Amino acid sequence: MKRHKIDLEKISLMDGGVHLIINARINRKKMRLVLDTGASRTVMDSNRHERWQNGAAVEELNEKSAGLGTDSMQSAITIAENFKLGDLKIKNLQVVLLDLRHVNSSYAQLDITAVDGILGGDVLERYCATIDYKKNKLILSEKRGK
Repeated sequence: MKRHKIDLEKISLMDGGVHLIINARINRKKMRLVLDTGASRTVMDSNRHERWQNGAAVEELNEKSAGLGTDSMQSAITIAENFKLGDLKIKNLQVVLLDLRHVNSSYAQLDITAVDGILGGDVLERYCATIDYKKNKLILSEKRGK
């Protein structure tokens, strides 16, 4: 198995909690993502997706998405053709598009740089993620030949 160790930025919140931020690239564009083990899917901000999307189709979903501090919100899906975390390259990752203005508004109040999305359980499970809080690393493992 090949292991990828990716740096995490630990942000301390006022309530004593922490958020973990990971740098990614989508179609060679730099992205900041919140690492969220409770998010079922990887999500990108619907207000910022045109920076990286490269004309991929967007499909509106009939059902509303819940979570992220809201009751429900309109969502869509699209493909991130070239998604990169450290040296791990993921081709054609399906991502959910949600309006993350409320997340970035909260971050702005705390003087935290805006994020482009959320790295969720779909990627974390697929690559058997381990979080090393002491070393601020995300470790992703892929089977050989993938």
